[in-house]
Formats: sequence, structure tokens, C-alpha cells
Amino acid sequence: MLQNSNDRFMEAEDVAEALGLGRATFLRKRNSLIINHGMPAPLPGQKNMRWYRDSMEKWLRQYGELKGHALRTAGSLVRIHVDRAQLTAVYAAGASA
Repeated sequence: MLQNSNDRFMEAEDVAEALGLGRATFLRKRNSLIINHGMPAPLPGQKNMRWYRDSMEKWLRQYGELKGHALRTAGSLVRIHVDRAQLTAVYAAGASA
């Protein structure tokens, strides 16, 4: 049985919502997402930008995992910096005593 054509595609509004962006913000960032983050390009020859739902949902999952990893890594770097500053303060206090 054939799927409804609307079920097979995502439009810019759908992708923007999935990314947590407004439509205008998504459209401004679209080329960067394609070039720098591997987002699929919209289907050619379409009046309105559309993407195959399956490929876009796969990319959204991968992009979310990458962003989550980047946030966890950044959080680790912050904790390391704070721990280093605390240790430096303890050693400096011990050296001056």
C-alpha cells in the first residue's frame, strides 16, 4: 500500500520544529547545516523545500547524538577547569603556610 505523499516528506517547518528553531532561523542556517553537519539537501525541482522523511529523521537522530556528545564534552572541560582552579588554590594556600 502506498503511503500518503505527506507522510513521505518533511517540509522546512517540520525540520525547523524538530531542531527547535523557528522557520526563518532554520532557513538562514540551512546551508551551514548541509555543508558543516551533513544535513541532506532538499529535494531538487520542488516549489517548496521538502526532504524525504526517512533520511531527514535519520540525520536528525545522528545530529542530536553529535550535539549531545559535544555538550557532554564541553561540560567535562568546564569541570576540569574548575577542579584545576580549586587544586591550584589549595596548593598555593599550602605553599604559603
